[in-house]
Amino acid sequence: MEGLWLEWRVMDGMDAFIQQLSWQRPGPWLVLSLVLGGGIARWVAVEHRARRWWIGGYQVLVPYAALLVGAVSPRLMGLTGIDWRVTLVQGLWVALLLLGFTVLVRMAWQRGMAIFPETSPREDPPGGSHRFLGAVAQEFHWCFLRGGLAEIGMGIAVGPPLYLATWLAVGLALPELLGRERSAMGRLAGGTVLLLTSVLFLYTRNFWLGALVHWAARSLLSWGSGGRSKGPISPHRA
Repeated sequence: MEGLWLEWRVMDGMDAFIQQLSWQRPGPWLVLSLVLGGGIARWVAVEHRARRWWIGGYQVLVPYAALLVGAVSPRLMGLTGIDWRVTLVQGLWVALLLLGFTVLVRMAWQRGMAIFPETSPREDPPGGSHRFLGAVAQEFHWCFLRGGLAEIGMGIAVGPPLYLATWLAVGLALPELLGRERSAMGRLAGGTVLLLTSVLFLYTRNFWLGALVHWAARSLLSWGSGGRSKGPISPHRA
């Protein structure tokens, strides 16, 4: 009987794994998103403003296509089924605390830069509307990772699926984020926002609030950092 039970468990596990390979499941879409993200972040040699549009495009289009075919639940992504009472009471307090932490990170960075100036080249930060659209697209992508991983966790009975999925999503998003950013400040800002919005998502499961906090935190961390870092003065300009 033990042998039959073990064989049944193995067959059941293989069946669950094979089901995850279908385009009606989140697995292939997650892989596609990570492959596109890694390629665009590291190897697409385009002018940096066009590069931002490439990145924003895949961050929106892949999750949107997965939603259209029913591969991922909008509820698990925080798009629907939101408890607005929790959001407006508990979520806003958590959001304010996280933004306060963002201010402390920015102050610590400015103090460190006064002692150890950054010498690596950096891109001009996007303007207000571009920053907002970029924040919404990136948060949409991160919520897709969280929702897709939670759906997989629920399918194979790994729990608590949402908690584990949120932190696994951090592990998937962080390498692409660090590879895409070209400056230390960009990496610090991206990593900080990823951690803060992940904590907020655990409390509220609300993409909309997360997108607003994402944009606000990015704006705070980018405040006063416009312009490219200046290299040595050319003798022709001296």
